[in-house]
Amino acid sequence: MHSDFEQMRDEYSISCNPGKLDLSVVHGFLSTSYWSRGLPLDVLRRAIAGSLCFGLYHGNAQVGFARVITDKATFAYLCDVFVLEAYRGKKLSRWLMEAIVIASYNREARDAGKQILEEGGNAFDAFVAATLVEYVVAPGVTSLAGPLNALVYHQKINEKLYLDAELNHVADPEGMWSEGEVGGKGVMVPGALHGLESIHQRYGKLPWARLVQPAIALARDGFPIDPIYSATIEYRAETLKSTPYGTKTFFKNGKPLQSGERLVQPELAVFLEEVAQRGSAAMYRGAWGERCVETVRSRGGRMELQDLHNYRSRWLSPRHIRYRDCDVYGASGRSFGGAWSLLVFRDGRLKIVSGTFNSSLLEGGFQLLVNAIDFKLPAKQAASLPRFGTFSFDEEKPESSSGRMWLDLSVSKEIVDQLAERGLEFEQQSSFVDTGSGAIAILADDGSVDAALLPLVGHEQDEPTFMDGRRE
Repeated sequence: MHSDFEQMRDEYSISCNPGKLDLSVVHGFLSTSYWSRGLPLDVLRRAIAGSLCFGLYHGNAQVGFARVITDKATFAYLCDVFVLEAYRGKKLSRWLMEAIVIASYNREARDAGKQILEEGGNAFDAFVAATLVEYVVAPGVTSLAGPLNALVYHQKINEKLYLDAELNHVADPEGMWSEGEVGGKGVMVPGALHGLESIHQRYGKLPWARLVQPAIALARDGFPIDPIYSATIEYRAETLKSTPYGTKTFFKNGKPLQSGERLVQPELAVFLEEVAQRGSAAMYRGAWGERCVETVRSRGGRMELQDLHNYRSRWLSPRHIRYRDCDVYGASGRSFGGAWSLLVFRDGRLKIVSGTFNSSLLEGGFQLLVNAIDFKLPAKQAASLPRFGTFSFDEEKPESSSGRMWLDLSVSKEIVDQLAERGLEFEQQSSFVDTGSGAIAILADDGSVDAALLPLVGHEQDEPTFMDGRRE
């Protein structure tokens, strides 16, 4: 649980060591807060035992706290954040959030981001370094040859931009990918590396080559894989064994690498060393690109070197609409599920951040917006409403739950009727609908933040998780 994590700043420190936590301070604050009033001490103990916790200390005295619920691989949720009133206004909560953002990645990515910040890099530098490390250590959920998209708000210069570094189709119409396509036609022109380079060129502070070094070291020296990585290798064994590289890299004596065994990727390290020196040109105008094209064409694809040479990520002005008394900004280019990533401003101040992703129904994004702006619902209620056409469903007892709509369970009939008058339908479409994920954060003028994360699917047992706390 990252218990060794620690950062120092003057007379203050942040630590993940659960043994340092002062439960009297944590319980004293949380049990009187508006979001967890009356919290029993034994419940807090169990919550801490099952979470990644951050203590903020002034000398040996605890003055702040935050708790992250995470599987340490693909999911992290922040909750129970506070800084004692006597210590607010010192930018301690901002420092605590920076530490949590870095620590919520895989441990290796967290360490890379932390090191970059300590060397004077900014948050964009830390993001680039940590993301490159993710490409080395993450088991199949992200890729150096994949897409990258970002909706950016730079508060100091009041800049709002959208970065489109999506996958490109090849130019040859005969080689166009279509849903279900496998083999060479299933490979598209990658955008992630060009996107990271674009972020660094626009906002970065440290030299690009420095940001690539942590990823190089991990690829070259290796790292012990976790159970999820081992299971992924086993799940994809047939595909990985189809090439000599895959067999050599991910298997030992013919068997998938097991949890705790070291994964070493020397070929990836060599490529990343070239990336450090040449930037994205190493992918789009180098030996890697030539081998990629050769492999794709050998498997029926029609990719050409020119497809790689021509790749460009794009900075775009976000889409903007005036909705009620708010200015809403969203993705304006291509997006892998981020069409409803939104920034909502009222009177020039950022008030709401919301998004739906993965396989979300697009209507879900609009619904979050309606819930938060039209009905001014708190995050918990805004995210608890269903996606259109979905419902609370228990696979073990379908006869008792198939008609129980989340909408009916979560909000008053008055709101349901108002929505119905606007022509919004909530009828069940099938026995099960993958709703994707949703998230919303509402920022108040008094510094409080109210946030919620909706789980991947709409099963009754998959309850949303919520956060209330203070920011500076």
